[in-house]
Amino acid sequence: MNVAIDSQIAFYDWQLQEMDLSWSKYHRANILDLYAANTLYIGRIWGYDDKRGVLIIRFKKGKFPRLKVPLTISYPKASVGVLANWKFSYGKFREMFVEEFSNCNPAFYLSNEYKEEYRYIGLRNVSLEFLQHIKTDLENKTHPIVVLGVEDPPRDYLVALKEFTSKNRTNEILQYSANSNNSWSPINLSDPDILTDKIVENINSNQKTIIQGPPGTGKTHLIAELCEYYLSKNMRICITALTHKALIEVAKKDGMVKVRQGGKIHKTNLSTDEMAAISELQNHDVSNPISNGNLLLSTYYSLSKLLLKNEKHVHFDLIIIEEASQAFLTTIAGFSILAKKVVVVGDFMQLQPIVLEAKKAVNIDSNILTLIQGLRTFSTNHEAVSYRLINSYRLSAKSTEQTGIFYDKSLISMSSEKGIFLKREYARLFCPEGGSALYYYNNLDEGKTPGNGIDFILKVVNEIQADYPYKKVAVLAAFRDTVNAIIDKMLSINMNFNKLEVNTVDRIQGMTVDICIYLVPSFKTKFSFDNNRFNVATSRSKNGTLIIAEHLLSNRKLLSTSVMTYLNNIQIQHSNE
Repeated sequence: MNVAIDSQIAFYDWQLQEMDLSWSKYHRANILDLYAANTLYIGRIWGYDDKRGVLIIRFKKGKFPRLKVPLTISYPKASVGVLANWKFSYGKFREMFVEEFSNCNPAFYLSNEYKEEYRYIGLRNVSLEFLQHIKTDLENKTHPIVVLGVEDPPRDYLVALKEFTSKNRTNEILQYSANSNNSWSPINLSDPDILTDKIVENINSNQKTIIQGPPGTGKTHLIAELCEYYLSKNMRICITALTHKALIEVAKKDGMVKVRQGGKIHKTNLSTDEMAAISELQNHDVSNPISNGNLLLSTYYSLSKLLLKNEKHVHFDLIIIEEASQAFLTTIAGFSILAKKVVVVGDFMQLQPIVLEAKKAVNIDSNILTLIQGLRTFSTNHEAVSYRLINSYRLSAKSTEQTGIFYDKSLISMSSEKGIFLKREYARLFCPEGGSALYYYNNLDEGKTPGNGIDFILKVVNEIQADYPYKKVAVLAAFRDTVNAIIDKMLSINMNFNKLEVNTVDRIQGMTVDICIYLVPSFKTKFSFDNNRFNVATSRSKNGTLIIAEHLLSNRKLLSTSVMTYLNNIQIQHSNE
């Protein structure tokens, strides 16, 4: 069944209400109370790394943000006064005392003496406008105070989706019903010599094309090749994705060299680090049209501004909707009307859109997942023009066999990678063939932050860093509290964060590492073993994934058939602790 238009509008109204409720609590809170609770950070601008396009901020030890958690950085007016007299709320601060602000993302810790009272952090995703605003401070080395609060919510994006739905009630895509993906059979593509030609053939013959890109199957490379081909035909192309990173990855591909050098790649909200990485990128206002033979890179949030215009205007010859597993059905419907042709690229077996208070969504409509799981709905309504990339260039043969459980066992490994062999205490932890291994940790501490499990992870990471210092390692968990506890413990022992990523699964889709550790606390196990989240967590690594969990026999009823099949096909060890 489809979701009635009024129910779709009600869904966005509800999401906006939930967003405003959450945001208002933060906005009303006293700014110094937020600082004391480590939910707001106050530091000083300490420098700028021109080569990497990174802003350096100095924070007091113990009062600095986590890495890879998006924030909003604000530059206060002089009228804000001395810090001790900040008696106002964060909302009042933003409204009355801010000269300039920008999104930002704490990217890395700079090396410093462990006992030093300050921590220096490099920020990425800072806007060019913010950098220009602080130019005099950087030149004079005055080190002004800046405030980093939680990231501003994507309210305008949801408003745009709601308005599009309200004004396009008869839109064909918005009428789609959810069909079972069990009967969805995309055309498998494996031959790299004809893969691009096959997709081009379908694009030329059809208005819609769907490409499912399982982990490591080269969808970014394919997107770049499609852009290279159609730009050579003097077409106007837009690639839109949820994240800036996905857009930049396309722009970096070899096939984009001539286009970059010709100054024909434009990007909305261009940041300092993006400009440093690709100096030829052009900063672009999404409301301005692009010329023939040019490419626009835009996030969903920026591109959705065009939906508010309610114009029946074709802005592009081709639009490619990347990271589409995280798109609502409305996102796909709205962006589809902006172009003559649409290519939807994603994998509905990976992360889905974030929904606040998700369990309550069915109260609006029992079929609301039809709207939320936009890519799944769109794909199962267009099987004839659906393709699946099946050659995985990331995953080892063993890992491909395991991950293939989520893809009708269709994946083929093109990698020669194998597992790792640690030399000391944990020599047998990882599977020699690569792929995943399950380590049952007896009596794992309760809650989201199992201290004994975290201590065990630190020992394993130390051994990996000693034996394989050139390998990139990721430590993942489903819960933010778990990740924070891991980071705190690592910082307390001055662990080396070079080539080490610690994050929630929901923030790392698209990431590739050499070795991955996935900690599953004995808390809401079903959440950690959710089909899509588990698939993402266990398909990041080239050399192997270690899953750490308490014995699951009593929890097996909480696991899906696919996850259970996966766990039955991996190496299992039991702790003696």
